[in-house]
Amino acid sequence: MKAMFASVADEFDGTPTHTVVVDVDEPESTLIERFGSLRERFDVSVGSYPGETVSVKITAREPSEAERAADWLRERSTLVE
Repeated sequence: MKAMFASVADEFDGTPTHTVVVDVDEPESTLIERFGSLRERFDVSVGSYPGETVSVKITAREPSEAERAADWLRERSTLVE
């Protein structure tokens, strides 16, 4: 088992990231401009996963940056209750 882990250990190196998910009750198409604003205002990456609602995944190197970006989005969106 140790030899097996050693063969993939390098894949686990790197900077840890922190993710916050915000569930939004709006069509994904209405969020596009806000995604751009998130990227401009904060050092984050943004992913969206539509379904009945949209799960917006905000990822940053610093937990506080991810939280600040999520708070910004929550203030400007209709959230899932």
